[in-house]
Amino acid sequence: MSTNPKALLTIATRLRHALPLLFLVTLQLAAHAEQGSSALERELAAEQRGSATVELDGRELFRVSGTAIVPADKRAAVINARLLAVARDYTIAPESLQVRDEDDLTRIVAGDTTIIALADIDTGGMPRQRIAELGVSQMAARIREYRAARTTRHLLINTGHA
Repeated sequence: MSTNPKALLTIATRLRHALPLLFLVTLQLAAHAEQGSSALERELAAEQRGSATVELDGRELFRVSGTAIVPADKRAAVINARLLAVARDYTIAPESLQVRDEDDLTRIVAGDTTIIALADIDTGGMPRQRIAELGVSQMAARIREYRAARTTRHLLINTGHA
């Protein structure tokens, strides 16, 4: 099979500028990544200008782009704060995170708290529902890890008192 170098360059350029697709890619990488960074993850990180990291407990979940009104770093900070508040609230089960579809947005919610609202621009043409489902899965797993790291037994083991 022969490939046209000009066509490949055009595709590569479009992909490099498709920041919303990076949201999906980072979710998928986070879902399958082990500790440490692969060459692909480092390459993606270098191309993620104009986006900011959403994380819990210092571990990246995904990246978000900014909007015309809210820059990426401020959007990520708000999402990070909401996610941390949910993680700290032990009355909220990680499994209770839900996806709520609206006309122009898909929200990931914990009870009445919106953690993140996704618009079509965030998903790079992928279905918002699917992106949100991946986000819920990642957030629930990270919340469980966050809480497990703060159990009395875990803290005692890590301080040498168990």
